[in-house]
Amino acid sequence: MVQTITKKDKEELLKGLRALKKRQIAFLVAEADRISKKCENKVARRLNNVSVTFQKVKLSQILQLERQHSPTLADFRKISQDTQNSR
Repeated sequence: MVQTITKKDKEELLKGLRALKKRQIAFLVAEADRISKKCENKVARRLNNVSVTFQKVKLSQILQLERQHSPTLADFRKISQDTQNSR
């Protein structure tokens, strides 16, 4: 026997699904906010550990150096000194 769904049942079902969708969206937005704040805190904490000598070095210079070869701490110091001398 085939069970039929009335118009009222369809509306209730759709209403429930829409409510479920809103809850899921709210959860995903909250989760994304939590993850982004966690990442921001990690970056800020790591940035606070960077020596003042290296804070003036541009990230593009470091990435360019890493593309050429594996940089050493001496390479980073040289970039830092070049940056300070060019000012």
